Order: sequence, then structure tokens, then C-alpha cells
Amino acid sequence: MFLHYGAPDPATGQNPNWRVFGYPGPASPPPQEPKPIEPVTPEHGSVLEADVCVLGSGSGGAVIAGTLAQGGAKVIVLEAAGYYNESDFSQLELKAYQEMYWRGGPTPTADGNITLQAGTALGGGTVINWTNCLRTRDWVREQWAAEFGLEGVDGPDYDRHLDVVLERMGASDQASDLNGPHQRLREGCEGLGWHFGTVVRNTDLSKYAPETAGYIGFGDQSGSKQSADKTWLLDAYRNEAEILVRTRAQRVLVEGGRAAGVEAVYLGADGTDQRAVTVRAAHVVVACGALESPALLLRSGIGGPATGNYLRLHPANATIGIYAEDQQAWWGAPQTGLSHEFENPDGSGYGFLIEGAQYAPAIGASATPWTGGAAHKERMADFKYGATFISLLRDRGHGRVEVDANGEAVPWYSVEDPDDVRRSRHGIEAQARLHR
Repeated sequence: MFLHYGAPDPATGQNPNWRVFGYPGPASPPPQEPKPIEPVTPEHGSVLEADVCVLGSGSGGAVIAGTLAQGGAKVIVLEAAGYYNESDFSQLELKAYQEMYWRGGPTPTADGNITLQAGTALGGGTVINWTNCLRTRDWVREQWAAEFGLEGVDGPDYDRHLDVVLERMGASDQASDLNGPHQRLREGCEGLGWHFGTVVRNTDLSKYAPETAGYIGFGDQSGSKQSADKTWLLDAYRNEAEILVRTRAQRVLVEGGRAAGVEAVYLGADGTDQRAVTVRAAHVVVACGALESPALLLRSGIGGPATGNYLRLHPANATIGIYAEDQQAWWGAPQTGLSHEFENPDGSGYGFLIEGAQYAPAIGASATPWTGGAAHKERMADFKYGATFISLLRDRGHGRVEVDANGEAVPWYSVEDPDDVRRSRHGIEAQARLHR
């Protein structure tokens, strides 16, 4: 299904199925934009030195790297994936998956229960996410403080940190035009008396273009998305941080019970030129994401008995409603409106959000129920009339990450928590009511 509905004809750049359901394909060719960061290319056997080595360049590692570098620390950032910008973004779904998504695109957990999507690029998931900026809710922060003993997260100091991050990202609701599906979401919420709000997005308003915003899950050609590589990582680079891409941390070095550096492998652009790299640093920050961070700790033999446990994914369920008119879901950003109606319905701190989703023919086709070839084609022929909603769950249950014989991450996620199951069903029911 991925190839049938997602792969373009090399001669035309179009997939013949797209015409049937009115999808225009790429809106424009990639612009020629210089890359402002010049990554370091190490020699084989290089030994680099820093005060802090940050592993991962996404929304966690980038903020740490930028802040520490601006404070005068010598920072080295290792990113396992490549560096992409506007010049590389073709607006083609499958190409984006191959280049910038973990393991080449939507990937099932080892038990097949959940399909995972995660970013792998300089800037991490911020390069391919949908720019929805949500402040951490008070009840979540209170739970962190009460159950886990985290200090300072439930008071005004934390709010100040959130303000700084949102300001640096240019977060506002001024670039949140509602496309067809989001108009249907708003109409449904208003008809039921449910909450509906406009999404705050990290966007440079001077570059925002709704005509290309619908493709930002495949990379943002306009350059308006204020991803980590355009903000915190750029701050780090301008303050003399060294940034290495295609450099995978193999293990954290430990000496005298403390982190002392990192052993890594640099891969050339073609993936065949392997070079050993060692970073010596008094401080090591592991910010490789929920899937690769535990794998690195397990490979390193550190982290304690909880390492790899308590994987939480905010699992999402999707529905698509078929309407009389073409929804033109590829126009405008994937998430510009949402409903908080059921985010904390019983005061437990657990619930779900209702949001829009990226228009993506390949993944849409693969998620469409199969009852036969003709029936599937008929459903896909109606794709342009479809409005997709998702319910995003705050999960109480959890999974785990193990490593295989090669040290690669193996995520497991069994959907067994009864409250999660109940809320997931509630989310689907709520979406169905909205489509009416």
C-alpha cells in the first residue's frame, strides 16, 4: 500500500492514484537554501574534548546544547542522522520517511501493537513534527513533583522556562489557518458544545506559507518552522559548539563511577565510510529520544534497574469522516485546531486531546481497512472528501525498550492498562460524534 499510493513515477513526479483522489502531490520544487551549520567531519580515531557532550539534537538535546554553549561551556553535539534543510525537502512522503524518520518510516513495536513514528535528523523530531506547541498542564507537573520528587516543576520558575522556550521558537497562533478537516472539527465541537481552540505553532510568520504548510511532516520548504536546527542548535553553533552528524553513540564511557565521555562511530554520506570517534567530556547528556536513549544506556551497562522500562508513547487513534465536499487537507498545517474537552475528564490527570493529522496518502492507504481490492479502491477514491481526526492519549500504562544481540533498540508496548483501553475507546467514540 505504501508504494502503490505513495511512490511517484520518476518521469512525472506524480503517482497516478493521486489524480483520482485530487491530491496535487508536491506543491513546489525544493528551494536552494544554504545550510547555516557546518558540521565537523572527524578523522578515523579522532579524540575530541569538551566540557559537555550532548547525545541527540532534538527538542531536548538542542535546548541543553544551546543554553550551555551560550553560558560559555565547550559543547560537542553528536547526532546519529543527517542534516537536512529546505533544499532537501521534496514534499514526497516516502522520501521523507526514508531520510528523516526512525527506521525509514512508520515502524511497529516488537509485539505489533503500536506503529511508531519518530524523527531522525539534525534537529530530531522537530524537523518533521507538526509544530503543535502545548504547555505542560498543571496537574501533570503536580504529579511529577508529588510522585517522583522533581523539584521546581510545579511552580512559577517552570513557567518562566516554558516562556523562554516558546519565545525562542516564535510560538503563536497567528499561523494556524483552518483547512477543511479543522473546519469540520470546529463545527463538530461547536455543535456538541465542546471546547475548541486554535493551536500555538512554532512558526516564523514572515516565512509562513499555508500552500506548503500541509507538507511540513515531510520537511518545511518555506523555512518557517522554527525547528531545533534553526533555533537552539544554531545558537549553540554560533557559540562555538561543535556538531557532528551521522555520528552514532555506541556507549557512554564511565570512569570512577562517573561519565567520562562517549565512544561513537561516524558514517560517511553513503553509509560505508565508518570512522571511530571518541569524545572526552566531564559531563554527558543522553537526549536520544524515548527509543534510543534507553538502548544507549543498556549498551553502556548503566542507568539502573529501571532502564528501558516505563516507555510511554501518547498513543493515538484515528478516524476519517467522509463529507460531501473536497476537504483539501494538504492545504494548511496538519494541526491548527484542537479540543481539550476530554484531557482530564475525571480529575485523574489522564485523558486525551482531539486534533487533526498530516495528510499522507501512503500511510492513509495502509491504515484504511482492507476487505478486498475493489472496496479499498472505492474508499481511497473518497480520500479527498475525508477529514481525519486523532485522539491523543496520555497513557497510564507503559511499555519497555530492550536491545537485541546487535545492541539495537527493540520497543515493546502491550495495550493492557484497563483505563487506557477505556479512554482509547472513548476517544474513538468522541471522534465519531464529531463527524456526525
